[in-house]
Amino acid sequence: DAFDEYTVKFMRKCGKDKFTFPENDDIAEVDSSNIVNVLSQPSLNKREQYVFNENLEHYNLT
Repeated sequence: DAFDEYTVKFMRKCGKDKFTFPENDDIAEVDSSNIVNVLSQPSLNKREQYVFNENLEHYNLT
C-alpha cells in the first residue's frame, strides 16, 4: 500500500503544552501502525512556539 509509511518531522516539548522544532530537523519515516492520532493545525504564539487545541495529557510526551 502507498501509505504504509509517512515522513514525520518531530517537535520538542517546551513547557506544559508548547512545542518547537529543533534547530536540526528531526525527520524520520514512521510506519502507519505507530501513528496513534493526527493532530489539528496548531496555533503559533509570539515566541514561535506551537500550541495544539487537543488535550495531550494522555500521550507519553517527553
